[in-house]
Amino acid sequence: MRTIKIRIKDTKYKNTWAYFDMSKSEENPLFDKELPLAPDSVGQYIGICDTSTPPKEIYDGDIIEGKSGMRHLVKYDDDSAAFLAYKLPLNEFDNGCHIENDWVVEFGKKVVGNVFDNPELLKKEEK
Repeated sequence: MRTIKIRIKDTKYKNTWAYFDMSKSEENPLFDKELPLAPDSVGQYIGICDTSTPPKEIYDGDIIEGKSGMRHLVKYDDDSAAFLAYKLPLNEFDNGCHIENDWVVEFGKKVVGNVFDNPELLKKEEK
């Protein structure tokens, strides 16, 4: 069975994330009205870890950066039925590229933030 993990922002403690392994849980925490969770912050684990030591799991909504400094936004694409990496800053002509473990390793991709905690990373850096 494949692992299905999600993370979701805890609204009671705004700087924390709650993590759930849906493949082991009998109940879906997203439907528990007692939990103070922000549904718009849900991100699914893409099944690949970055090149940090120790490796970090990559989630939908993460911003990853390679050795060259190039950043990508990790986002699920319904048309492709896959997680894609979109070059930052975002532009309407970028169709994204499929994320594979070999690509992450080759370019030394590391998670540097996410769209919820670090929206400033989506903008072009001033140099």
